[in-house]
Amino acid sequence: MNQSWRKIVRNFMSFQRSDRNAIIIIGFLIMIVVVANFIVLQMSPKSSSDFSEVKAMINSWELARAEKIESKKAVFFEFDPNTVSEKTLDSLSIPAVIKLNISSYRKAGGKFNTSSDVRKIYGMNDSIFSLLEEYIRISRPKIESTYSKPTTKSKPLSPFDPNTIDVDSLRDYGFTEFQTGNIVKYRNNGGVFYQSFDLLKIYGIDSAFFVKISPYVKIEQKELEPDPIGIEVVKIELNSADSADLVQLKGIGPAYANRIIKYREILGGYYNKEQIKEVYNFPEELYQQVEGYIFVDTTAIKKLRINFSEFSELLRHPYFSKNEVKLMLDKRDRDGAYKNIDDLQVLEGFDSEKVKKIRPYISCR
Repeated sequence: MNQSWRKIVRNFMSFQRSDRNAIIIIGFLIMIVVVANFIVLQMSPKSSSDFSEVKAMINSWELARAEKIESKKAVFFEFDPNTVSEKTLDSLSIPAVIKLNISSYRKAGGKFNTSSDVRKIYGMNDSIFSLLEEYIRISRPKIESTYSKPTTKSKPLSPFDPNTIDVDSLRDYGFTEFQTGNIVKYRNNGGVFYQSFDLLKIYGIDSAFFVKISPYVKIEQKELEPDPIGIEVVKIELNSADSADLVQLKGIGPAYANRIIKYREILGGYYNKEQIKEVYNFPEELYQQVEGYIFVDTTAIKKLRINFSEFSELLRHPYFSKNEVKLMLDKRDRDGAYKNIDDLQVLEGFDSEKVKKIRPYISCR
């Protein structure tokens, strides 16, 4: 033991004087820290502050908040989404964005015919709709037809042929400007009325009005004119024709027939027979050959609801690019629902010609 201690002392003395002093100082400081730490641990700190009142206030606040949350229950009541006021609608316990979209949809001319139509509102999901569905009440008002009563003027009305009657005479039978315009468009696009019920294809003519004017409808039945070879002339309506119909046209085989139908499906229907030239690899010469044997029924066009369509749905349409769809949706999210198709003209790339081209396929309802 003595030898070990002597060895330690001898080794210590072998250091320079400054090094020995540094070791002594460090050792002293370590001792002070150890002793100070021991003393602090032995001391029991006593707080001079009394937090009992603060704790009592916190407990009281938490209790009041819990009671408020408990008393705040979801508010649901029976309502008609077509007529409910914005103030009453605002009291429903559904997200504010859904209430705003319901109001925007109505202002844009939209109407809820069934309770399931409310599910289509942007932002509505299955869980919210399942809570709301039992409170939706769609009123069924008496149907009021929008036609004007036929005016007899100075002479009684006589039967008319919708294929040949002029615009002024249509008004005599009670057709509105809107209905008359749609009939003229239908005829100008090659549409033909083969029987009185074909008038129901015209947008704006409902069953109630049809019942009123059907006694006056008399369509002259014309025999099909044969061509120079003696074969009957075939007229094909592009929006309803199937492959068997289309292959009757000279120059149209199964391949072209399938392309015409496929393009019609992604387009939503043809509004002009010249659109058939947009079909892949469809030559101008072939169009000139079949032009006189085809026509379109524009009432069969399927429109995209621009205020409710999603990105993928709009992008599938051949008349929209990815960038154009993004601009359309950004504007809708920023400014709210579109009220008119012409609102698109403020966007880049949507000039008057572009809007005219897409107008038949877009609805703001």
